[in-house]
Amino acid sequence: NMDKEGFPRLYVDPDYERELTSEVKASIIDIINFYSNAFGEGFEGYPIVLLRKHPLTNERIVGGVSGECAALTLDSETQYGWDIFSSTLYHGFFDSKVRARNLHYSPNLWLYKGLATYYKVLSMDSYPDIVKQQNEIDSNDTFKSLYNRYLYFRIKEPPLFKISPANEASLMGLQKEYYFYTEAPIVVKTIEDRLYQKSGGKDNLLRFILNHSMEKELKVGRTIYTLIEGNEAEIREYLSGEKLIPPINVSAADENPAKIIWELDNFEKMIYNSMVSVKPEYPYDKVHLLRADKLKEELDKRSVMFASSDFEEEAKEFSPTLYALLKQ
Repeated sequence: NMDKEGFPRLYVDPDYERELTSEVKASIIDIINFYSNAFGEGFEGYPIVLLRKHPLTNERIVGGVSGECAALTLDSETQYGWDIFSSTLYHGFFDSKVRARNLHYSPNLWLYKGLATYYKVLSMDSYPDIVKQQNEIDSNDTFKSLYNRYLYFRIKEPPLFKISPANEASLMGLQKEYYFYTEAPIVVKTIEDRLYQKSGGKDNLLRFILNHSMEKELKVGRTIYTLIEGNEAEIREYLSGEKLIPPINVSAADENPAKIIWELDNFEKMIYNSMVSVKPEYPYDKVHLLRADKLKEELDKRSVMFASSDFEEEAKEFSPTLYALLKQ
């Protein structure tokens, strides 16, 4: 039973409860409270059921998620397990409140999925300390990693990743990963950051949707237009790939160049593995950084630019490593 009136009820399978440490229980409650606060009250009686693992295979069980309940096994020792738990809660809470079915279909999936990833990232700060330490999890660092991936591959591979909402229904697997789970949450964060600067309040986009939760259809363009007072065209340019999203506002720790390169190279490998099956000659372009002195020498010779000078300066301030890779 949660500790606030109007909040959900948590039920735990007795066979699973024996596996829960006090830290895991505290993190579960923190994440539930995180979403309850974001979505507001009105979840009295909404059951969240933690299931034991399958007795024969020891695999995670997903009992289902809907606007009526959420039931699943939490693999509490992995980041993936907590990511699934957090995403399940978000979708359960959202679907219990919002009636607009058009958000579940093209061309509005970017908003539905982008919001889900945005809030999953914010919820990461409530994960158990040992999971955060083992996986170097921090919400600001995660947003920065998403932006690094967005900008690097948007500039490097425009034929694959210059995508618009009109293309949502025809995206390939890796394009979905990029558009819905990389670019879309960055667009959502860009909108939220602008609205926070204006009003000082958080969760503006979600609150607006919740205030229109009983509408059977939500006009996404009108929603963005209303919230940011007429600058909806710029957001549309970001979403369509006609304009690069400027570096986001994060207060991440000092960057680790090796980690940035490793993360980008992992996605490069995903691109290669996805493409080589349909285009055998597709190359694996390993992400690496040239020596700084050699790179500067070549850049001075060629006057290479990947964007406007103002944008490049912003990118350099955001991440010197990302800037150097893009210049390279």
